[in-house]
Amino acid sequence: MQRLFILFCFFGQSLSSVPYAEWAHYHMVWLHNSHTNQADIQAMVNSYLENRISVGIVNIDFRWETNVNTFMFNPTGFLSAKEELDEFRQKEVLDPEVTWLKSRTAYYNDSFQILRQLVGEEALIMSRPVDYDLDFSPHDIVFIGWVGDQRGTYDGPRKALRYMLESGRRHYVGFGSDIGGYDTDPNAGPLGRTKELFLRWTAVGALSSFMENSGDGEHFPWKFDKETTDIYRSWVNLRYTLVPYLYSEGTKVAIYRNGTLMQPCGDTEVLFSYAYFLPMLSKSGKNWRLIAIYRNDNRALNRRLIADFL
Repeated sequence: MQRLFILFCFFGQSLSSVPYAEWAHYHMVWLHNSHTNQADIQAMVNSYLENRISVGIVNIDFRWETNVNTFMFNPTGFLSAKEELDEFRQKEVLDPEVTWLKSRTAYYNDSFQILRQLVGEEALIMSRPVDYDLDFSPHDIVFIGWVGDQRGTYDGPRKALRYMLESGRRHYVGFGSDIGGYDTDPNAGPLGRTKELFLRWTAVGALSSFMENSGDGEHFPWKFDKETTDIYRSWVNLRYTLVPYLYSEGTKVAIYRNGTLMQPCGDTEVLFSYAYFLPMLSKSGKNWRLIAIYRNDNRALNRRLIADFL
């Protein structure tokens, strides 16, 4: 089954013969498809803004249509879709970009090319680069890729990073993963994931080429506690300082088709016995590295690992 999503981008810019739009690197939020309705989506956006967390993209998950691929809002969940879109635009939301997910190579490519003809050069599709060790999408259309659905346990970021590293090896340009994991951890309590895991994954997301947050269970940082909200906000703020760099380097990679925004080290695989990895930008501003952050919170060792790299 093909599923239609809609993305709204904040702070749009005009393009002139560039391979993709800068908003590929903005902070994206969305709700699990069980909450695909006008009231919940509006409440989500308002809550992020009330907590002073910048939002760059709003993803409306599938089930917003009357049926698959009808392109018509379901009036049961969206009583006044036009009014909601108008309100987003008043908050400097760009016109909607129609985005396709959960399909394979030919369909992804056709969707990307057709959308560019209909919407313009700012149109992007969200698709998988590498998942289950398979290439899901053509390499030259993945600028906001996500590496599938992981569980909200420590196995989740480990698996996501493995697919992200493999996506880099195969020269996909830009990608990330669901912060906190798409699926819940049944042993993590009512929120579906622990605070520690959520924040560690937030760091990975903020420093990946594509940052996006949602899935099943709880993904709102303020539902954990104030400290989580403050830390999450700080990562989002840091994220936006990196956008010019990511867009500049990503554009070069896309034009010359000679690399990726997340190039793995040759010996990175040996680090996967640890629970978490922090992507670090080198002093030269040219290279990413994945630094092991020990799950036992050995802060002295963590500082040494990061200091040695920087």
